[in-house]
Amino acid sequence: MDDISTSITEALSLVGARIVEYLPNILGATLLLLAGWLAAWLLSRATDHITRRAAESLAHARQMPASVRRLRSYRSMPTIGARLVFWIVMLFFAAAAVEALGLPAVSNVVSWLTAYLPRMLIAALIVVLGFWAGQAVREIIIAATEQTRISRGLLLARLAQSTLVAIATVIAAEQVGIDTTVLITLVVILVGTTLGAMALAFALGAAGTVANIIAAHYVHQTHRVGEQVRIGDAEGTITEIGRTAVVLDSAGEKFIIPARRFTEETSTIRQKSG
Repeated sequence: MDDISTSITEALSLVGARIVEYLPNILGATLLLLAGWLAAWLLSRATDHITRRAAESLAHARQMPASVRRLRSYRSMPTIGARLVFWIVMLFFAAAAVEALGLPAVSNVVSWLTAYLPRMLIAALIVVLGFWAGQAVREIIIAATEQTRISRGLLLARLAQSTLVAIATVIAAEQVGIDTTVLITLVVILVGTTLGAMALAFALGAAGTVANIIAAHYVHQTHRVGEQVRIGDAEGTITEIGRTAVVLDSAGEKFIIPARRFTEETSTIRQKSG
């Protein structure tokens, strides 16, 4: 019985001695963690403030569509950036705290994490930025195609969004050390397809406008303001020959006739003013 009591006493004494031995290290590690938390909190708040101001300035300077500013990812970008800064700073202070403890096995693991995790966090940030940029470009293209009445605007917007996300994914993969040869090839194909589709869509969408511009030049040579003309079911006095259309006035009513109708249909000049 005495031997058991002696063994327990010796074990407790050994544990106490080790605790006392490591107490300065533990206190130092604790202080490092507290200092790290404070530094991380301050830097994250500063990051949040700066990114919000930058986003607002960019939105006003570039006249960003309201649909882009309303995106949840757009509004959450400052928060995401602040959290990434917070955990990156905390990671480095945690590594320093573990080093202060003087535990080789744990130090090796933390050193590996310190070297690798920042790259993972940066890669994640790149993907998030790519996703947000894709959403923003999608909304901008949708707004532009709606204004110009280009068909397939939603398809083009999604292609552009997918392209930006794919590019961000490739960059993030390279950041973490993944071979991106195949991914780069796929992205090049995707970018080429997207650009070709956008060029074709804009060309087809602008075909009518271009035809009207050319026809308006012809109308300037064959008709004059003040002439009374009849084209199709519309009849009236020419009050304006614009860049893409001809305006007819008939008893106070105005008809806006696409200029290309004057090249595709027969127009009759009733009389000339004066």
